[in-house]
Amino acid sequence: MRWLLLLVTTLAGCESRYVARPLPELVVPEIAKPITTPQLALIPGERFVFAVHHKGFTIARAELVVDEWRVHSRLRTTQLAQMFATVEHELTTTLDRERTRPLAATETLAIDGKRELVETAFDGARYAIAGKARSIPGGRAHNVHTALGALRAWATPGGAAGYLFVVVAGELYRLDAEPPRFEDLRGTRTLRFDARVRMLGDGSAPIAVAMWLSLDDARVPLRIELAQDAMRLAADKLDE
Repeated sequence: MRWLLLLVTTLAGCESRYVARPLPELVVPEIAKPITTPQLALIPGERFVFAVHHKGFTIARAELVVDEWRVHSRLRTTQLAQMFATVEHELTTTLDRERTRPLAATETLAIDGKRELVETAFDGARYAIAGKARSIPGGRAHNVHTALGALRAWATPGGAAGYLFVVVAGELYRLDAEPPRFEDLRGTRTLRFDARVRMLGDGSAPIAVAMWLSLDDARVPLRIELAQDAMRLAADKLDE
């Protein structure tokens, strides 16, 4: 998630008439269960494009493309944001659809031309980066792509709260999600859930997440909000 937070800071000094409403406090049962699904809601042929906003400004464009065995996403800052910093993030994931998890992922983050590459191999209860294996509490980890697929498959009205572990840029996070609920989004009936994301072993403030999904079986992500302390981002799906 760090690249998302970086995008917030690039325009932190810009002011506009946009006023962000605070995300609600998360209420998760003390005994939460791991989120498990019979399949990943990542449908071959899907292509989503998002505009990323901060304080009313469009600061980045993100695209996600799904095929049978791989998912690829790319985010790049707009010309406006590049006045402060140029950020580009790419992630390619090889899927294990039968076991609803990632097999391998290649992640690249470039900031003002300085590029960082992270390659991760997944094996259920373990993941490895640069040949160094690490264990996963709870026995399974996702990356951003498969976490999205698991959450889309999990999100049903009246469903139970749950958690999952996500590896982002070599760091392990835990995502705790509230039960989904119905909510109108700009006149459209949607399914919304709220979550908190915390880096394991780190004392920084959690990242608050809210996601709105379509009510049809596809559970298309329509809007995603992320916030940490006073920073906030929103990503809206574009009709392309």
